[in-house]
Amino acid sequence: HIDRVTFWGLNDQQNWRSGHNPMLWNSDWTPKDAFFAVSDPDGYLNQ
Repeated sequence: HIDRVTFWGLNDQQNWRSGHNPMLWNSDWTPKDAFFAVSDPDGYLNQ
């Protein structure tokens, strides 16, 4: 059970580790696979 997740940035371009593309959205605000995995883990795993 996870109660809380903290993200340190908004998208890949606006992140202090932008060279590593760590966020859930690309620099053009397109959601990445990680976004769907975090927002609906069961649905993502059942794909």
